[in-house]
This record gives sequence, C-alpha cells and structure tokens, in this order.
Amino acid sequence: MLKWLSEGSRLLAIAIVFATLATAQAQSNKPLTLNIAPDLSLVLQRGSELPSVVVTRDRLIAALEAATNGNHNERIYVRSAKGVRLEDLMAVATAAGSGGYKTAMVVQPDATCKSYLAMSEHDAKTFAGILKFDETLRHYCQEHPTYTLDDALIELRRFRYAQPVRIALSDFLAGSPAQADLARLISQIITANLKHSEKFTPIDQATFTEKITNFDVPPRFSDWRTIHADTLVTGRVTRQPDGRLKVEFRLWDVQANAQLTGQQYFSTPDNPRRLANIISDVIYERVTGEKGNFDASASP
Repeated sequence: MLKWLSEGSRLLAIAIVFATLATAQAQSNKPLTLNIAPDLSLVLQRGSELPSVVVTRDRLIAALEAATNGNHNERIYVRSAKGVRLEDLMAVATAAGSGGYKTAMVVQPDATCKSYLAMSEHDAKTFAGILKFDETLRHYCQEHPTYTLDDALIELRRFRYAQPVRIALSDFLAGSPAQADLARLISQIITANLKHSEKFTPIDQATFTEKITNFDVPPRFSDWRTIHADTLVTGRVTRQPDGRLKVEFRLWDVQANAQLTGQQYFSTPDNPRRLANIISDVIYERVTGEKGNFDASASP
C-alpha cells in the first residue's frame, strides 16, 4: 500500500507504525494486575495509566490470554480491595493459576491473622501454599491472633532468614547517561549499609544471570533463585523537569515471587547519600522487622 503514497506520507505512515509498536511494547512491559473489587467484580489493569478491563469469572482465562498474548510465563498479581475475604482472594488466584498462569497474591493491610484462622483447614493450607509458606503460618497466627496477616508474614520471613539474608542488589537504572554515576553510587551505598549491618549478605553481581534493564518489569524469579538469592532490590534514578532527582526502588521476595515494598523519593542532586540511607532503612525494616538506623546515624 505504501507505494501509492507520496514520499512524505510514506515516512509519516512508517513513523506511525513504529510509534504504535513502541507503545504496545511499553504497555506489555507493565506488570499485569488482577484486582478484586468490593463487589467481587474483577478488573484487569496493566500499569496505572492504562485503561482497565472488567472481566467476568467465566471469561477470566480468555481475558488473561488476550492481555498476555498467550504468554503463560507472565506473572499475574492478584490484589483485593479492602474488606474482600481471604477466601475470595485465594479463589481468584487459584482460578488464574488453573489457566497455567503464575500468580502472586498481594495481601491487603487490613487482612488479619484472625480472618486467616477463620478459614477452613484446607483453604488455610492452600492459601499459605500460594504465599510459599506451610503450616508455620497457621501456627504463628494461632500464637498471635491480633496481628495483621502482613505483620505475621514479615515475622515469618525474619525467622526464615535467621542467617544473614542473601540479597541481590542490581545497579539502579539511570534515566539518562548523565545520571549513571549517581545511580551506581546510590546502589553502592545501599549495598555497603546492608553488608555492614551483618544481617545481609550481598551477592556478587558477577554471578547475576539476569540483567535488569527495565524497572517496570518484574524480575525472572527463577534466575535469582539459581544464585540462591532470598531478596532482590531494583531501582531507577531520573531527573525531573524542575531539576530534582526522582529515586525509585522495589524490594522483591525471590522465594515468594512477590514484591515486598516499593517507594519513590525526590531530592536535590547533591543528596544521594541521604536517599541511599533512607532506602537502606526501608529495606532493613521490611525484611527483618526491626527499625533501621542508617539515616539516623549518618553524619550531618
């Protein structure tokens, strides 16, 4: 068809095609989330800025096939709104898994040990299995019924990591070559902080089998398990139009195939150490359950 167009029109058409392909690729790199609304309706979302799709239970697998282009290696993050029962969260995650998809349940902050203990023994065991825990979760909740489920999971991970946590810290990505040195420096400070705490053992980057190139794409957890990583940190540094730095990071539980936390901070470019110390504190507390003091102990 292009031969019937003028030279200028052909170039414009080619540019539109490439722009469309680039947009499609950018959209496919966003994590796919399956959200459960309070009325138990299901909403598929890929990236916060992209349109969501409402799906019915009987059309769930077909919707996932369309959203992933049949890629069953893509992980589906199942989240629920406040007040949704744990049984419903588990049922949706199980339904998605029945289609051959890898799923990761994201437990909501309002979920409690009490609500978990109210599940049947079979459901409780299945629920714990999806979260990569065994009967220890039920036993722990029985001992601490007033805990939130999220707090219980933090404590169990702390027990799991009684030995120093093997943590993989990928160099933070830079929004442009100008921020490359700064991004690397922030990564190095975080690595040094966690190593000196003696609660973490940073893994040599030379052993990494996956190179993180896109902050918005979940890691290949199996690659990180091959080097015996317990947790993984990824990050990105970009300069904003007003000159400030935006530093983002994500902490991943490699064994549970799930994100533990993710934060973003803004600061002037002359304050990378403070940002690295703050991020170190967040990682330390999220994994160990204890407050970090890297920022408090930093020199003024």
